[in-house]
Amino acid sequence: MRNPEIAGSNPAPSNFFSVRKCLYHEKTIYIKITLLVLLKHSEVGDFLAHEVKYVTQTIEKIMEIWNKDGKRNFTVKVPKSHRIKEFELLLKQMLIHYQVPVKTTVQEVPVEIKCSCGYTGEARMTDPEDVISVLCPNCNKNKGKIISGKDIEVS
Repeated sequence: MRNPEIAGSNPAPSNFFSVRKCLYHEKTIYIKITLLVLLKHSEVGDFLAHEVKYVTQTIEKIMEIWNKDGKRNFTVKVPKSHRIKEFELLLKQMLIHYQVPVKTTVQEVPVEIKCSCGYTGEARMTDPEDVISVLCPNCNKNKGKIISGKDIEVS
């Protein structure tokens, strides 16, 4: 098996993957502690704290896959119910800051709902300053059940 850290290198030492696993756990713990301190001692809005939470979970998934398979290129599918630009910026900056050796592509995916008024399809997003609401474009109410585009997917 080749060392995924260095292209064209000799086979990985027998303890390489245990070292990578240790680094994975240390970085995950460090990321969580740093974010808690940042959020407690800053004036960021609730919406940013919301995105930081999801970015942290996404990085944990990426690091878990990287640790297990050595995969280095990821596609992150983010529902329109998130602040995509902020999510992507936070994700890329945190990966750089914590020296996680992967590349990510962020794709926006629609949120589809099934509404009590009978509508099934893509939802409309509102964007007030602090909360994004998922609305039915037919009745303009927030009474629909999300049927796709609810979760962030990492592949």
